[in-house]
Amino acid sequence: MNSSTLYSANEDMMAISYYGKEIGWESIASLSFHRILYLAKVLYVFRHGETASFFANYHFTAIINGPYSVQVNNALVYLSSSDKLIEKDEMYTFNSDKSLLDHFPEQKLSWLRFILLLLGKYGEDKIFGFVINDPSYDHAVKTNRNVELDASAESLTVKVLNKFKASFEETLDQSVVLSDEQYIDLYFEYLFGRIIKGN
Repeated sequence: MNSSTLYSANEDMMAISYYGKEIGWESIASLSFHRILYLAKVLYVFRHGETASFFANYHFTAIINGPYSVQVNNALVYLSSSDKLIEKDEMYTFNSDKSLLDHFPEQKLSWLRFILLLLGKYGEDKIFGFVINDPSYDHAVKTNRNVELDASAESLTVKVLNKFKASFEETLDQSVVLSDEQYIDLYFEYLFGRIIKGN
């Protein structure tokens, strides 16, 4: 992993741990960092297609509890060893000056903060359980194969998200312009409402 990729991953871990603390999470499990970044990547592709993403450099493989990224793991090791994050029993807490975030790309920070708020609203397991809909993920776990998870617009995960897109968009007021964050928040509100109703 080159230094710019590690630096970018460091930024993301710092932002996630800060925003987690901001919404009341005392600490974040190492597994959650992997899940959060995977969701950030997949949902960005869902909303923007193959547009260049802040999260394109992350590569994930399947493990029993979720996606795993070497980039995420290396950043957590570096940040805890340099005391920017405090680690205890694989739980991480922000331990830095918030002004460090001022130098990070604002659009990326905004997206990560939104992902944390989305998880806070609906629950990590609920969102994650729906988004992971890729048979290759299950197959990789069951066969213990170390293959990269497809997070492109052609992945089954994104295709399942797109499956509900047309019916969801029919419920929107077309005269209102939504931000990406508002769009995805309303999408999951619609989606989980349908699941509860059994439609």
